[in-house]
Amino acid sequence: VLAADGLGTNVLTTMTGSTYTIAAQSSAPEQEYIAPANTPLAPIIRSEMHPESTGWYKQTTAVLSWDLPSEIVAVRTLLDQAKATVPNIVYDDPISNRTIESLPQGESYFHIQFKNAEGWGKITHYRLGVDTEAPDSFTIQEKSLDTLRPGERILEFLLKDISPVKRYMIQIDGGDPFEYMDMTESREYTLPILPPGHHSIIVEAFDSALNSKIASFSFDVQAFEAPRFTEFPLRLNTDVIPVIKGETQPKSEVTITVIDTYGVSEISHTQSDDNGVFIFIPDSSFAVGVYDISAVATNQYGSISEKSESIRIVVETPGYIRIGTLMVSFLSILVPLIALLLVFVFGTWYLWHRLVVWQKGIKKETHEAEDQLRIELDATITHLHGNISKLRESRKGKLTKEETTLIEQIEDDIDHARTRVQKEISDISHVADSSSQKKTRTEETFLGN
Repeated sequence: VLAADGLGTNVLTTMTGSTYTIAAQSSAPEQEYIAPANTPLAPIIRSEMHPESTGWYKQTTAVLSWDLPSEIVAVRTLLDQAKATVPNIVYDDPISNRTIESLPQGESYFHIQFKNAEGWGKITHYRLGVDTEAPDSFTIQEKSLDTLRPGERILEFLLKDISPVKRYMIQIDGGDPFEYMDMTESREYTLPILPPGHHSIIVEAFDSALNSKIASFSFDVQAFEAPRFTEFPLRLNTDVIPVIKGETQPKSEVTITVIDTYGVSEISHTQSDDNGVFIFIPDSSFAVGVYDISAVATNQYGSISEKSESIRIVVETPGYIRIGTLMVSFLSILVPLIALLLVFVFGTWYLWHRLVVWQKGIKKETHEAEDQLRIELDATITHLHGNISKLRESRKGKLTKEETTLIEQIEDDIDHARTRVQKEISDISHVADSSSQKKTRTEETFLGN
């Protein structure tokens, strides 16, 4: 034994013999060291990297520390794979921590003991679990069907690992992964009831140090024969609740799916008897429409059948309700037509009445204008003739050629104006008389209608 003094000084003073007994592993617990009275209590160890003595961790370096009471005069420690070893590495200058590097895979035990003036006290055996490797050779297989109940499917997880594997993340058919805790470490998982078809399972296994490994497994679920409807109505009215009968495997749960005209589905359940006969009676009658009904059965062992062929039921209103509905529909059309006709007749009469009043007003105003125009025209002509006569008298019949021509032109204009006015008055009278005759014919036609 050499001292760490830079010179390698030999400090070995004595050597004594020891006796070792090698025997088969015994299930009897190792004998614990019994500390003398008044010696220190077992030290309390702390570790940030390995905080739980029962846990498993990926870190291969452990930093351990403990409180050092004032009366402690020495400390001794040891690291090995035994659970109850008495430490033998002595620190006469007591230490309060120790860093251990390159911890081996698996379980190691750090043993520590305090010494006071009365001797060596109780020992603390602090377990250090190290696992840096993922589970090895992880595969999945289906448990033999010979040992299972009919319809039951169990997956077996085959793997090797230093630390216990209790946590699994499972994904079925690409769905959301879910956690499965195998607290008994059976390494088995019972599948839920799955529909017929091809299925794939992805499983990630986690050991206690959170190392993980992924494996996958695929299998097919075979369906048994689809249920068959044997008795059902093709047409019924809304007053009748249908009774639908069918056949499938005995003691099976039958899921009935009813899809209405608008594609809305409703799920119901019934049970087949010992002979496989099932009866489906809805809670209430169906509304008017067309309904498609299908069934899927789950037998007493959890196996699922194929989907049945759909049946179609047409639901109508009762006859008396249908007649009443037709009457209501007919009246709903007739009444608005009558109302529309009345509005049309009233509107026509109102327009005709307004036209008559307007025509009377026009005729009255026309005659008044005609009379007034005659009066004004006659007065104007009389006035002009009077002026011409005065002009001739003042000249005593001796008019110049220009004056004679002017007077003749004025008389021609008066005659022309009289003729034009007479024609326009005649036209206005003719229009008024025609309007009166049309009004009379309109009245006769309206009254005749």
